[in-house]
Amino acid sequence: MQEKETETLEGDSEHRTIVVLPSPPQDALLLVTDIDGTLIGDDSATINFFETWNGKYRPRGSNLVYNTGRPHYSVMRLILDGKIDVPDALVCSE
Repeated sequence: MQEKETETLEGDSEHRTIVVLPSPPQDALLLVTDIDGTLIGDDSATINFFETWNGKYRPRGSNLVYNTGRPHYSVMRLILDGKIDVPDALVCSE
């Protein structure tokens, strides 16, 4: 992990942790998905997605990223409540 100094939109300086994942195996994929109306909203489809993801794609070394407008605490609540699995990376509003 590395820490990098970045500049916010307001011109303030802040530090962010940067994680570079190793190169994936040849047959792996990177799936970036929204949460609301995509992963959650239909319980049986959500269960089916994660069964397929964990059975077929995760074992290949594939990575799952949530890209959502939800704040961090809201996504963490979904994970802790068992509604969605832990992703490899999270892009959220806060």
